Amino acid sequence: MIRSLIRGAGSAMPQRVVTNAELAGRLDTSDEWIVERTGIRQRHIAGEGETTGTLAIAAARAALADAGIDAKKIDLIVLATATPDNTFPATATKVQAALGCNGCPAFDVQAVCSGFLYAMTTADAMLRSGQATCALVINVIMILGIMAALNTTLTLPGIAGFVLTIGAAVDANVLINERIREERKRGRRVVTAVENGYREASRAIYDANITNFIAGVLLFLFGSGPIRGFAVVLIIGLFTSVFTGVTMTRMWVAGWLKAKRPREINI
Repeated sequence: MIRSLIRGAGSAMPQRVVTNAELAGRLDTSDEWIVERTGIRQRHIAGEGETTGTLAIAAARAALADAGIDAKKIDLIVLATATPDNTFPATATKVQAALGCNGCPAFDVQAVCSGFLYAMTTADAMLRSGQATCALVINVIMILGIMAALNTTLTLPGIAGFVLTIGAAVDANVLINERIREERKRGRRVVTAVENGYREASRAIYDANITNFIAGVLLFLFGSGPIRGFAVVLIIGLFTSVFTGVTMTRMWVAGWLKAKRPREINI
């Protein structure tokens, strides 16, 4: 039985460091207030020329060095991020070009906080199935950079926004699976059940998240620093969660159904 093994790890952060004292000079807060509620004393802010792509490349090189693996042995790159450099082409292809491991699959996964879990699961599945032998999984979080640009802070309300978006993503997947299960109970074929399930669930998912999105916009417009931070995380999280749950996974499932043509599906 084939199983996955983590050989190495690496990381990269922007060079500019912003302390709580610097934030206190621009916002209505203090070092004591931030440390007491979050434990954070400083954070790294992306500067000119520092993007998701550049950080991903630096982290990838550090991971390869830690594992002692030549980049040319990589035959799969999965990059999890809610802030890609471009919608198309995928930021993973920039990493691929920089490392010189051309010819292998390289794609992005967008699921905000849970993105790294989705990326690891995807890579693990491809390794177990024999579609790849050496995968590079990267997770880049630039949401805090967006928050800094919008003059917001990440405190406990912002962390609550992260948790809330994870819940929204889980709810969306549960709803989709339930709709597909219902279609199968009605005697629909697998392909038809999946298509109808996604179509019916999408309506409910959009309806549920539109209200949350409007609430997030209002909180951003009329709230203070921490509340605006919560609103920014909520809006970005809702958008990427809905996009991933309704669009991306639907494309992946459709591709799998076309390739495998299963007669039965267990949900």
